Amino acid sequence: MKQKMLEMSSRKLKALIWIAHHLEAAFLIERYVQLAKEELESHGHKVVIARDLEDAIAAVKDADIMLCWKIVPEIFMKAERLKWIQLGSAGIEHTLFPELIEAMSS
Repeated sequence: MKQKMLEMSSRKLKALIWIAHHLEAAFLIERYVQLAKEELESHGHKVVIARDLEDAIAAVKDADIMLCWKIVPEIFMKAERLKWIQLGSAGIEHTLFPELIEAMSS
C-alpha cells in the first residue's frame, strides 16, 4: 500500500527522517534509514535526514512524511503538511501526547 501511495502521488513529497535512537541499535537504524532514503528518492521524493532536534524542527514545516522513532510536541507543532508518521519502534505509547492524539482522531 505504501508503495502504491508513493507511486500514485502526483506531487513529489518531502520526507523527514529524524534519527533519534539508542546507540546500541545505531548500525541497524542507519541501514534502515539508508534503505528508506533510497526508496523514496527512487520515486523522485525529497528526503531530509535530521540527526538532532533542532534540525528536525527546522525541516518538518513542509514535510509530508516523517520517519522517526519518536515524535515530540516541539516537532509536531511546527508541521504544516504532515500526513504520514512512520514510527520505527514497536510501541507508540512513549510518543503520545494530547495534540497528536487529537490530530489522529480528526
